[in-house]
Amino acid sequence: MSEFKHDRRYAIVMLVFSILYGYGGSFAETDFYNGVVGPHHWIYLIAGILACLSIMLFLKPSNYKPKSLPWSTWNKRIPLLVGVFLYSVILPYIGFLGAMIPLMVLTSMLFGAKFKFALLSSVIMTVLCLILFDGLLDISLGRGLWLM
Repeated sequence: MSEFKHDRRYAIVMLVFSILYGYGGSFAETDFYNGVVGPHHWIYLIAGILACLSIMLFLKPSNYKPKSLPWSTWNKRIPLLVGVFLYSVILPYIGFLGAMIPLMVLTSMLFGAKFKFALLSSVIMTVLCLILFDGLLDISLGRGLWLM
């Protein structure tokens, strides 16, 4: 029984998170969409699926035994977490193009890419995402204050 305590703890944490996520989703403003199924339905769907999976994991835990991660892997994780945090802070001000390119360059370089290749691939992928979402799917990715 004690070998499954990690899964059960994780299941409880994820169940609490799914409840909080669903509760927080009730405050989402959805004025930009007037269809029958709006963005608020997706929030409840994700929260419901996450809650069901958490309950299933609690009732039937896996045989997986977690291993401790070596401290040497944190030299990639901490800069990535800081980069994602900074991305979320600067996105409303400088827009998708200005925020995504530095984050992708940072991620590429943390996983071993050279700077020129990281910059080139980041610009190409960001522009392709912008064309796909903003141009073809008509979903705005955020223009920032300077493109308003």
